[in-house]
Amino acid sequence: MDSVNKTAYDYYLLPSLDFKTNDLKLKESNQDLIDSYRYDNLNYLLELSKIIQLREVA
Repeated sequence: MDSVNKTAYDYYLLPSLDFKTNDLKLKESNQDLIDSYRYDNLNYLLELSKIIQLREVA
């Protein structure tokens, strides 16, 4: 969050296979493993959720 907790500053997409706890605390400086899942926006997630035609892949 930003300094006044109004706007998201970072987004974390954490796979449940790597993070099995329900009590995860994030700080300004996190371990490299956690920060490897940090994104500035949600564009990556939107790209993953796109539906494409099979003809485009083949």
